[in-house]
Amino acid sequence: MRQTNNPGERAERSQLAIPSSIVIFGVPLFVVFVAALIANWQTMVAVSGWLIPILGLLSVASACLLLVIGVLKGYLAWVRLQQVREALLAQQDERRWANEEHATKLYLLRTRLPANSEGNRDFIYDEQSGRVLEVASGNFIVQAPYTYAPRFTSHERSPRLQEEQPPQQRLLPAGHVHIPTFAELLAAGEVGPGQRDMLFCFELVEDYSSGQVQFVPLRGAITAQHTQLIVAGSQSGKTTYMANNLAQAAALGALFYLVDPHRNHPEKSLSGKVAALQDWCILPSAMTHQEIAQVLAHATRVRDARIQGQPTPYDGYHIMFIVDEVPALMALQKSNDKQLRKLYLDLALFMQSLGTQTAKFGMTGLFASQLATKEALGEINFRDACMSQLIMRLQPTQARSLRILGPDAVRELPTFPKGHGFLMLSDATEIRRVASSKVTPADLAYLASLLPPSPVGKGQD
Repeated sequence: MRQTNNPGERAERSQLAIPSSIVIFGVPLFVVFVAALIANWQTMVAVSGWLIPILGLLSVASACLLLVIGVLKGYLAWVRLQQVREALLAQQDERRWANEEHATKLYLLRTRLPANSEGNRDFIYDEQSGRVLEVASGNFIVQAPYTYAPRFTSHERSPRLQEEQPPQQRLLPAGHVHIPTFAELLAAGEVGPGQRDMLFCFELVEDYSSGQVQFVPLRGAITAQHTQLIVAGSQSGKTTYMANNLAQAAALGALFYLVDPHRNHPEKSLSGKVAALQDWCILPSAMTHQEIAQVLAHATRVRDARIQGQPTPYDGYHIMFIVDEVPALMALQKSNDKQLRKLYLDLALFMQSLGTQTAKFGMTGLFASQLATKEALGEINFRDACMSQLIMRLQPTQARSLRILGPDAVRELPTFPKGHGFLMLSDATEIRRVASSKVTPADLAYLASLLPPSPVGKGQD
C-alpha cells in the first residue's frame, strides 16, 4: 500500500474516516436507543421527569448532525474525484490532439518541401509509389500546347521572348463551351452501371495554333482523387460537383457517410440533391449535434478497424466521408459548451486523418467550404492534409490564401461560370482548368434505378 508523508492528505483521510465510523456504529445505536425510548417512555418520565428524554433527544440530534456532516463530506470528496477525473480526461484529449497534429506535420514534412518565396510547392514525394513529383503551382507559365497556365510576366525586353510568349490573357472563354450533362453521359455509357473509373470532370484546353477550346475528360481510379477539399462561393456549383462524385462513386460500389448542416433545406442542400442515393449511406445523413456524433463514432470505429486489419461489414467497399459547409461546423470549436468543442475538434482530427492515414485503406474524404483561410477552418489544420483541391468561383482574398494560383487566375476566378474552377488532383503535377457536368435529382433517381441494390440498404448500423 502506498504511504504518504503529506500531513494534509493524512488529515483529510482522518476526517473522512470519522464520518464512516459514525455511519457504521452510530446508526445501529441510534435505532436501539430510539426503540428503547419509545418502549419505556412512561417509566422514564415517571422516574426522572423530562430530563433523560430531553438528553436523549439531544444525543439523537447530535448523532444526526454528525451523520449529515459525514454524508456532506463524502459528497464533497466524490465531487473532487469527478473534477480530477475530468481534468485527467482533458489532459488525455490534449495529448491525443497534440500527437495527431504532430503526426500530420511529420507526414507533410516527409512528403513535400515547403513553399518557396512565390508560394509554389516545388515537389511532392509520393510515399506509396516512391516517386518525386514536380508541382507547377500556378505562379509561372507552363509551356504546354494543350494545358492552361496563368500569364507569366517577364522583365526581359527581348523582342524574341516577347514574340514567343502567348498573349497576356490566356483565360479560356469557357462560357461558350458545351460540357456534357450527367444525363448525356449516362445515355452514352460514360458513367453509370459498369463504369470502370471516375470521370472527375472535364479539362478545358486551348489549341494555341487554332485558338479553339476543347474539353478533355479527366478520368482515373476513385483513389486518385484522394481526400479532396472543395472551396467555392455561394451558387458556384460545388453541390453539383459533389453530387457527380457521389453518383459515380455509388456506381463504382462505394459507400458514404454524409454530414450536412443544411439538410433541412432540401431544395438547396447536398442531402436533398442526392436523396435518391441515400441507400448507399452507411448511416442516414447527419445534421444535428447528436447525429454528427453518432456518424463520427461509427466512422471512427470503421477507420480504426481498417487500419488494424480487423474485419468490418464494409470490407471490399470504398468509403467516402462527406462533409458539407465545413466552416459552420468548425466554428463550434469555440463554443462555450465543452462537449460541442470536443465533438468538432474530434471531427476535424478525423477529417485530418483521412488525408494522411486512410487513403491506402480505401477510405477518403470529400469536404466543401465557402472559405479557404486556416482561421475559418478551425484549430485543427486539415486543409493541408487534403491532397486534392478544387477551387471554384471564389473571392480573390480567399483564393489567394490557398497559394496555388497565380495572380491572373485569382483575379479572374470570381467571374467563372457555375461549375467551373481549377483542380489539383493528388497525383497531378499541374493545376487544371476544369468544369463539371450539370446533374439533377431526376438524373440521380434514374441512375439509382439502374444500379443493383445497395449493400447497406436503408442505412443500417
